[in-house]
Amino acid sequence: MKTRFVLFIMFLPVLGLAQTYTLSTLASFPPTVRKGPISPHNLIIDSSGNLYGSSTGGGKVNLGTVYEITPAGVVTVLHSFGGTDGSFSGPALDPSPVNASLSRDSKGNIYGTTPFGGTLDPTCPTEGCGTVFKMARSQSGTYTLSTLYSGSDGQYPTGVVLDPAGNLFGLSAFGGAANCGLACPPGGSLFEITTAGTFIDLHDFCDLDGEDGCNPTGTPTIDSAGNLYGITFLGGFFHDPNESEDGGYGVVFSWSPISGSLGAIRTFTGADCEQNDCDTGAPVGIPNGAEPLAKLTLDAHGNFYGTTAQGGIGSVVRRVSGYGTVFMNAGILYEFCQQANCTDGSNPSGKLILDSVGNIYGVAPNGGANGYGVVFTISSAGVYRVIYNGGSAGVGDAVVMDKAGNLYGTTLAGGASHNGSIYKLTKKN
Repeated sequence: MKTRFVLFIMFLPVLGLAQTYTLSTLASFPPTVRKGPISPHNLIIDSSGNLYGSSTGGGKVNLGTVYEITPAGVVTVLHSFGGTDGSFSGPALDPSPVNASLSRDSKGNIYGTTPFGGTLDPTCPTEGCGTVFKMARSQSGTYTLSTLYSGSDGQYPTGVVLDPAGNLFGLSAFGGAANCGLACPPGGSLFEITTAGTFIDLHDFCDLDGEDGCNPTGTPTIDSAGNLYGITFLGGFFHDPNESEDGGYGVVFSWSPISGSLGAIRTFTGADCEQNDCDTGAPVGIPNGAEPLAKLTLDAHGNFYGTTAQGGIGSVVRRVSGYGTVFMNAGILYEFCQQANCTDGSNPSGKLILDSVGNIYGVAPNGGANGYGVVFTISSAGVYRVIYNGGSAGVGDAVVMDKAGNLYGTTLAGGASHNGSIYKLTKKN
C-alpha cells in the first residue's frame, strides 16, 4: 500500500540568490507520526518531472524509505524498509554509502541499494551486509520490492546502474576478498547482477597492491560501449614505505566488459607524487584533490567530471588538505574556499550535472554567505558562480535538473516538521 501526502507548495524569500533563479519549497515532509520520509538524499528525475529518492529515516519502523514526488509536490512513499529487506540504519561509515542514488529502467522499475539490513553473517552480524533491490512497477503504478542480492561479497553497497540489456553493475564500500591492511579491511568490490539474477564479483579493490584504489563509493557510471567508471575514496599510487597499507587519496577507475580488467585512470595524490616516485615518501599537500565520494558525470565526448570533498589549494590557512575541488579528466576546474570565509562554498561531495550547452551544476554543503552551503554553476567557459546560498536547513547532497532548466535538491532537516524538504530553483526566462 502506498502512503500519500498532499503538500502545499510554499514560496520562500530569495536570499543570496542569483537573478536567474527563484527559490521555492516543492515538498515539506510530514510529521514523524505520519510515517513519511525523513532526511532525504540524492534525487533522480524522469522525463515527466517526477522526482524519486531515498531517505535515511522515516517509514513504518524508521529504517528509511523510497519515495516519489510529483511536479505538484505530492509525496508518495513507495516502500518502507523493515530490516530484512534493507535498512539505512547502522554504524557510521567512512566513506558513507548514503551517497548512492537510485536508477530507473524504461518500464519505470526502480533499482537501488541499502547500506545495511538483509543478510546477517560474521562480517556484519548485527546490522546486516546491505541489499541490492528492485522495485517492480505495475501497470496501476504500484511497486513491489524484491531483494536481488545481500551478502559479504557486496558488503555496504553504494548504488547500481543498468546496462542496455538490463544487467546491473554496482559497487560495495567494504566487500570483496582483497585486504589493504589496516587502512581499509577489506577494500570493496565491483559486481554485476545479471538479468537471470546471478551475482558476479568482477573485481576486488586493493587486489593490485592498492594502486587500483580502495573503498569505492557512489554509483558507477556506464557509457554507450558498456565501460564502467567510478571512484574510490582511498588508495592509489602513494604507499607508506614503512606500512603494508596504501595511503593514497582515491582514484578514478574504468572497467572494460571486453577485457574484464579494471585500471586507475586518475589518482589523487600530492604535489610531488607521481606514479614513478610515490613509494619514496609522503606527498606534500593534495592540490589535485582528495577523497572523491560521488558518482562521475560523463559528457557526449567521453570526458568525466566529479568532485573531491578535500584537496585543492583553496584557503592559505588550510593549504595541506584544502576545501575540495571540481575536476574534469586529469585537470582541476575549481578549488573551493578561494574567497574570504569560504563564501564560494566548500567540501563538495555530490554528483555534478551538465546542461545541454556544457554548463556544470553542483552543491557544496559547507561555506557560502550564510555558512550553510551553496548551489553553484561553472559555465562552459570555466566561470564559477554561486547561484544560491542555503539557509539553516542546508542544500543537501546534489541537484537534478528538469527539461526547463529548473533545479531540485534536498534538505535533511528542513520543512515545517524539520524532517526534510525538497527545494526548487526555478529558472527565469
